[in-house]
Amino acid sequence: DAARKQAIACARRLTRTERDSLGEQSYAVARLKLKIAKLQCEGGNMEGGLDDAEEAIMTLKSVLGEKHSLLGASCIFSATVYEKRISLATSTPVTCPKPLKQLTSYCKSMMNRALELYADALEPLTFKYSYRSAEENEVQPEIGDIFHRIGRIYSKKGSHSSAVDAYRRAFEAYGVPWNAIKSGTINRTDFHPNAAIIWYELAELHFATNEYGDSIHACEKTMELILMLRSLGKSTSNDSIETLPILTCQVAAASYTALHRHPDSTRSYQKALSELKKARSSLSSSDRGKWLGTNEESKILRKIGRSLLREVKVEEAKIYFVDALRVLRSSADNEKCAELPGILLDIGDVHLRLEEFHDALKVLGSCIKLYADQGVPEYDSNVERARQLFDDAQCSLSNGLNKSTEKSHHPIRVLSAGSPTSDVSLLQTPAGTLPTTSTAMCSTLSSNRHISCNETVSKSGKKQLQSLLDELTEESPADEMKTDTSTSHNPVPSGKIMHQEEEIVKLTTSLKLLSAELRDSKIELARLKESHQNEISANVADLSDSCKQQSVQEITKLKDSHARELQSLQTKLDDAN
Repeated sequence: DAARKQAIACARRLTRTERDSLGEQSYAVARLKLKIAKLQCEGGNMEGGLDDAEEAIMTLKSVLGEKHSLLGASCIFSATVYEKRISLATSTPVTCPKPLKQLTSYCKSMMNRALELYADALEPLTFKYSYRSAEENEVQPEIGDIFHRIGRIYSKKGSHSSAVDAYRRAFEAYGVPWNAIKSGTINRTDFHPNAAIIWYELAELHFATNEYGDSIHACEKTMELILMLRSLGKSTSNDSIETLPILTCQVAAASYTALHRHPDSTRSYQKALSELKKARSSLSSSDRGKWLGTNEESKILRKIGRSLLREVKVEEAKIYFVDALRVLRSSADNEKCAELPGILLDIGDVHLRLEEFHDALKVLGSCIKLYADQGVPEYDSNVERARQLFDDAQCSLSNGLNKSTEKSHHPIRVLSAGSPTSDVSLLQTPAGTLPTTSTAMCSTLSSNRHISCNETVSKSGKKQLQSLLDELTEESPADEMKTDTSTSHNPVPSGKIMHQEEEIVKLTTSLKLLSAELRDSKIELARLKESHQNEISANVADLSDSCKQQSVQEITKLKDSHARELQSLQTKLDDAN
């Protein structure tokens, strides 16, 4: 940083010297300003760098004209910096083509300026390619890159038609004619490899706009171009030829899921998993850590399990969820991983569907504790779902005990007193065993206000349920008097017991429904609060921008009025002289 600051200071001194000798509008001054702009952007001062770059662009336009290659390079540099600032303001990657929601006027202005600069950069490049032969002009990668970036910005803005038109021009510049794309026959082999990336971004764009059929078609074209590139030994500009199939298959799978084509979705996710394993041997160590780590593999395994659950293949889904947990626990910081409680939630759901209630209670209890340790708020949808499944497992287990034992017990009393334990080996991690003791977990969560089955029931319902339970556990007076004789002489009518058990089941079901309604209301309230806060922040940003514009206009008007007054006073003074 110190060397960079020293270089900037030296370049500014040279700029002042050149300005004094050659004037402000000189080629040397513009070159020095461009160097200063690059140094400032490298140091993180992108706003100051853009100011110097904009001044250099204006100077180059007046000195060299609008067709000079240096002007085109300057415009591309400034537009790239604007894209970087947009990425920082929206917390999204630069290469992400997905439409952004709730864009502020500041981000929109930066997007518009980036589009203007990219358009200014096209004329020098078009002039450059005009001196080449027709065969050499079939592939114009620099023009294709610019239209590619223009399409990506339009996609982020939500301008679907403009983005598709820009992508079409990028295809033609990369050597893939649009007519051949529409007909489905791409016979050329000298096209630019980045055409595959454009197909993938088109798939993302169609998926974001709910055009799932077009998204699947774009994913198929992406895989077709990738196979051609592999056979020709080519790679894309950012070495994503190995990672692109992984992302493409996942987008196709998500599109199949939206169309309720779950078997196709499962096959696409499995294809993504095979591509992930295939790419491990061909990527560098840095890319392997970014794309092919344990988290990425566990995410795909979990998606396969969820897709199998939609096909009602519970046993197969359980295998993939357990594999995802086994892969994830191999990492050193598995307890801090955000994916871990989600996988436990899915495994608990599977245990509940398979009526393995003891294992479901263990896994879901660990899931709830991990969410709490990671600071996830209680109104989060995943936390609410985990608690709901835990309640379901408790109620199902208590109903099973009522049917299988001679004496009836309160469901919460049974679980808090101690429930049978079973070993769940998938919860073992290298860092230690997650808290899975059902006795402690059930007793703790039963006393918690979020887990109690009687939380949302009315007082009358509680009294009715308690009276029924007391009647079931209460011994008859005749049995107390005849303690030395067999109790078989005064049996409790079986019809009454069956009726009371039916009433308990009905009340338990009503409790679960009321609890679910309360949780849905909490989630909806949290969503409404978040949406209102986003609207307020957007309105405040727009209001601040409008206030700035109004203040600038007022200052301009005051300057004009003062200038007129000074001119009139000068005229009167001249007349007086």
